[in-house]
Amino acid sequence: MKVSILLLISTFIATSLLAQSDFVVLKKKGITIQRYYQGSAINFYMVNGQFIEGYVIKCRHDSIFLRLGRIGLVPGVYSARLDTLFFGNYQVHVKDIALIPNKNISAANIGNFVFKLGLLAACVVAGNNINVERKWKDVIQYTSLVGINILVAEATLFKRRRVPGYKLGKKYRLEYIALG
Repeated sequence: MKVSILLLISTFIATSLLAQSDFVVLKKKGITIQRYYQGSAINFYMVNGQFIEGYVIKCRHDSIFLRLGRIGLVPGVYSARLDTLFFGNYQVHVKDIALIPNKNISAANIGNFVFKLGLLAACVVAGNNINVERKWKDVIQYTSLVGINILVAEATLFKRRRVPGYKLGKKYRLEYIALG
């Protein structure tokens, strides 16, 4: 009886010691914005400009261990399906991270969207007002779709002034929290 209680208590203590692990916190002037812990997705730009995205395996000794991967189409037997593709493991030091992208909408994004919408409307109106025979009008309309799609996809009138993310430095910091 005493042995089973002792075994139960030691198992409980061993599992509770492994319950928490180290993590990394993104802070803006001391206020927490985002936490990155085991199993969470992270993407960032390194100091040398390399973009890395993956899932955190663990955080240890001021380093983040990642399982590199992304969500994409994987070929199947009958069709392609959406799945997570893994490429391997990677270790990066917290000081080597330069920028963490965010998904904030800027005025440049809104301006480009309105510009593309107007460009699309103008192209459709111009394509429908071409005065040629009926058989040639259909050919012109269908072939102009390719040109309109390329034009709308590549048209950007406004540029973003600030970096599209949290640039680590004075304002934003990536802080390693050791619990062990």
